[in-house]
Amino acid sequence: DTGGHVFASLGIGSSSDVSTVVRWTGRAWVTLPDTANGGYATIAGMAGDSLGNMYACGSFGASPGVAKWDGTGWTMIPSASSRLTINSVNHVATDKKGNVYFSGSFVLNGYLYNLAKWNGSVWTAFVNADIFNFIVDPGGTIYAAYADYSNSGYNVLKIEGNTVTDIGLTGSQLRALNATNWIQALAMDGSGNLYAAGSLSDGNNNVFVSKWDGANWTVLGTDTNAFAAVGAINAMAFDGNGNLFAGGNLIKYSQTYIGKWNGNSWSTVGDATEFWTQLDLGFLARDGRGNIYADVANNVYKYIGGQLAPPPL
Repeated sequence: DTGGHVFASLGIGSSSDVSTVVRWTGRAWVTLPDTANGGYATIAGMAGDSLGNMYACGSFGASPGVAKWDGTGWTMIPSASSRLTINSVNHVATDKKGNVYFSGSFVLNGYLYNLAKWNGSVWTAFVNADIFNFIVDPGGTIYAAYADYSNSGYNVLKIEGNTVTDIGLTGSQLRALNATNWIQALAMDGSGNLYAAGSLSDGNNNVFVSKWDGANWTVLGTDTNAFAAVGAINAMAFDGNGNLFAGGNLIKYSQTYIGKWNGNSWSTVGDATEFWTQLDLGFLARDGRGNIYADVANNVYKYIGGQLAPPPL
């Protein structure tokens, strides 16, 4: 969050099917209390806003939805009064104005949608598409990775209010993103450029990261500067200095690989550390101070330069 705290969802609790949310204060992990309606059955994702609140999406008790942590307790974002029926939730994000967005499956006013926004009082629905992940820029524009079955690929939607544009398709080049596999991760830099990655691979079966500058897609790094790892990129995040971190289920030189892009080339992060070998990275996140955190084999690590050191979770 904005205070530099780290939140994590653990698959433990009062029963085997109940998750626990914990917060790292910088010195210790603190367990947050359950919500009033039965705790967390499943937490699909979490996102903080600019005011320090944390939002969690998933199943709460027997009901899917979104809950807000304000530093002292959880409250559920209401849906029934807005004629919104939530069937499932898989991702949550916020913008700088405090709006909350989530993807999943839900019905609003009798119509099926897969993406919606809560502005504090009213729900707004946007699209009906098979969305895997999405990100929101500071101005409230949504970029969503989805399955583009009509073109036998995977692409990115740009959503501005009621205007929806597929930026993976252009007039001169079919599927300019060249995404014939899953897009699991999206990120945005301070200049508004969008980055997409996942199982996208080149002719040598190496995965890569694509950058959208508002007009064209380009691959980050080629030849000796290429990402050059085999597998899938699960997560990306920018640190406070503008470096892009990308990791996942990746193998390079027989070790699990995390790459750092400095704007010109990729370098290896933490591959000389013993705990890093043959492990899978589930997420990357940045706190309000620009620090980078990673989930590796159910442990949370903080990047301190040259290696990732673990808070003792």
